[in-house]
Amino acid sequence: MTPWVTKSATLCVDFRTCKQAPILSRLTKHDWEMDMKKAAALTFTVLLTAGVFNFQAHAAGDVEAGATLFKRICGGCHQIGESARGSFGPQLNGIFGRQSGGTTDYQYSDAMKSAGIVWTRETLTAYLEAPKQVVPGTRMIFWGLSDPEKIENLLAYLQTFQPQ
Repeated sequence: MTPWVTKSATLCVDFRTCKQAPILSRLTKHDWEMDMKKAAALTFTVLLTAGVFNFQAHAAGDVEAGATLFKRICGGCHQIGESARGSFGPQLNGIFGRQSGGTTDYQYSDAMKSAGIVWTRETLTAYLEAPKQVVPGTRMIFWGLSDPEKIENLLAYLQTFQPQ
């Protein structure tokens, strides 16, 4: 059975009075199959695209949100960027892959120097969640972050300061 579809046609009573009016028309089998294939392909593309972008956004974090968070909760002690240096806390340029207590412009606690941690996404995540549990005896005065999204955003921001 070929389905009926509503199409639009222009009906004119005279040259001054024309209206768009719906009319029913039958689709051919070919038209029906092509419409269904296009709809299926479009649905698949939308779902695939949404899934990929959602995964990437979640996995990588939001750099802008991370920058805002860094300024608000980290920037009082830590510096990052071209002119960064150690102050109340170490500078955080190139933190990924760095050994704990590994910069020369900051006086680390004995606990941090002897922790033997290489900073990765996993170790930084654990440290940001509970600094005193990961490095007992650290001097860092920070209560920790419990929101995984905020941690991902912060890590995404820190990742932008890795050497290329």
